[in-house]
Amino acid sequence: MRSALKILRLLHGDRNLRTWRTAVVLASATMFIACLTQTAFVTECCYVVGERRSESALVMLLTGWAGVLGSWLHLPLFVLIIAGWLCACARWYVAALICAFSSIAVIASFHEQVLPNAGYAAWLANPIIVAAWFFYLADKRSAALISAVLALGLTLTFLGVATVPISPKLGEVEIISYGSGYWFWIVSAGILVAGASVSNLPLRSSASDSR
Repeated sequence: MRSALKILRLLHGDRNLRTWRTAVVLASATMFIACLTQTAFVTECCYVVGERRSESALVMLLTGWAGVLGSWLHLPLFVLIIAGWLCACARWYVAALICAFSSIAVIASFHEQVLPNAGYAAWLANPIIVAAWFFYLADKRSAALISAVLALGLTLTFLGVATVPISPKLGEVEIISYGSGYWFWIVSAGILVAGASVSNLPLRSSASDSR
């Protein structure tokens, strides 16, 4: 326990903390870039029965935003998520809670229309991860941790997506499995959560430690 606290104290020095933040962001960014070179997921191709098709993570990054157009319910849901995130980063926690509960209410009230495609909100993890990098490098620890946790949560919501629209001709196709690109994406957000959590850990005074 004492050795762990000593490590934390070393990290909380100004110079060491800057080095730590830079290392965490570089590690997260490396995993994020690596994920873009890999397969995000595999679908059941509709052209040939039984044929499978690998979907590039880079293509999903460039086109995933279009999920907001999938249903009239997606836009307000996405707006509530973004508004809640910004309010939480600004420490307007009551407003953030209102947005969070409103999001839950939308999903609960229109679950048949929203839930099959709600995982498209996972795409929002991309800009939030990038924002978390800048928050963390700027030593905005609370905003960085909130952003990282939300981004990680959003990446995981994609596990609830059963089908995706690949093209107008193919329509909705079933997701068969997840590729390494998806898991690298989760790791990228997870590294940020771990790094920001360490930076936010409170340290006890040296007097209480020596007892």
